Amino acid sequence: TGGIKAEEGVNATLGLRFVRFGAHLQASYWDTQNEGAASGTRKRTMWNINAGAVLVNRRLILNGEMTNIRREGAGGIDEIKVLGVDGRFRFWREMYLQASFAQANAAVDLGNPETSGTGLSPGSGTEIAFGVRTFLISGVDVELMSASKTNKEDSDGDFTEDTMTLQLHAYF
Repeated sequence: TGGIKAEEGVNATLGLRFVRFGAHLQASYWDTQNEGAASGTRKRTMWNINAGAVLVNRRLILNGEMTNIRREGAGGIDEIKVLGVDGRFRFWREMYLQASFAQANAAVDLGNPETSGTGLSPGSGTEIAFGVRTFLISGVDVELMSASKTNKEDSDGDFTEDTMTLQLHAYF
């Protein structure tokens, strides 16, 4: 057996939206386990809090997020905390300048992910991104972002990756 069908647990989400203030608050909790996993019982626990608001004459949109993920398996326990902040500033009609920052208290195991079993290693990771987003017509937007991602493994040093993405989003 195995796979997603073998997992059992609880997932709960509670949220509030304040239309008058353009604000939202959401909290999620996830607790699952898979006793049929090939390498023994695997348990995952996650909580997430996300809050945001529209400010400055509806020109500035700010969001903040905290996430904690704990994974238990035969190879041990990994726990990671991620803090993220992003903002959008409307500078003309439906055109926005965007910026985001995220920090994690663990690194991606780039050397030998098979040994940890989870792909994480002691260290830290950060991501900083800047870009523009425009809503062309109702239901369609284009986003251009430049991001710098730094992975700092305690054992292997730093790895930095710079990326540029162009995305077209269509909503139906």
